[in-house]
Amino acid sequence: MTHAATKIAATAPQVLGSVAILLVVGPLLPTWAGLGLGLGVVAVLVAATGLCESTVARLLRGAHKATPEQERLLAPVVTDLSASGNWPAGVKVRVLQAAGGVDVGATGRGTLLVTGGLLRALQGGTVSREEVAALLAHGLGRLAAGTTRSDLAIQAATLPVAVPLTAARFVLGGLRASPLGTFAWTARGVIGVIAVVQAGHDGHWPVAVPLAVLVVLSYTTPWAASAWGRMDQAAGDQGVIDAGLGPDLATVLDRMGVLTPQRRLHLDPPTGHLRLVTTRTNHHTC
Repeated sequence: MTHAATKIAATAPQVLGSVAILLVVGPLLPTWAGLGLGLGVVAVLVAATGLCESTVARLLRGAHKATPEQERLLAPVVTDLSASGNWPAGVKVRVLQAAGGVDVGATGRGTLLVTGGLLRALQGGTVSREEVAALLAHGLGRLAAGTTRSDLAIQAATLPVAVPLTAARFVLGGLRASPLGTFAWTARGVIGVIAVVQAGHDGHWPVAVPLAVLVVLSYTTPWAASAWGRMDQAAGDQGVIDAGLGPDLATVLDRMGVLTPQRRLHLDPPTGHLRLVTTRTNHHTC
């Protein structure tokens, strides 16, 4: 499955859920709320085109422009990446001031999201300049591969379903923590098929069809989300390897306790080990 198809499979249910909510709730809204809804649609279109990306990232992700002190702190790292040809023109760094983890994300067409925790760790000497460069290169790899291109638009489009989806995950998480809930989730396919057949046999097709779709999505959506996560991570890792910073990323990930043996072998292979290199092509990604 291509990058675009996998991302669509992972995100389409949430987008369609938001559309369904708007179709049901929209006609019931007062005029002022309808105007707000229209502005929301415009915001999605703006996010999809990449216009005002920094503003959209600030509204949706809480990403702020770096302070002068933070810019001075990152300047040597950015200079190193630029000197080695690994800093594309037009990329902007935005800071998630309240985020405490040591991480660099990416969103849209050219925005890196640096956590406040990473900057504090760099200032305090907890992480080295090379390790920060590796984390930045990971985000740059994702931007170069286009895996984040539609992230802001998708986040804006799925705002209507965000609250009910969060509540549903909370409830499902509680149910799956119990033995009965675990059994029901594991056997949801069998239970769902029985319910669909029963509803169809009784002629309740308006119930049977949506129920069948939900059962199928309960399997395909988690699979697609996991597959997309792996593709996105691989794109970032390739950017790090291309920048020659694989060992540095492996070091910082190992310190964070999130480095798997397979990823270590890919990022920092032992001497004489043949590394499998993926050739980056220009995929059309959503």
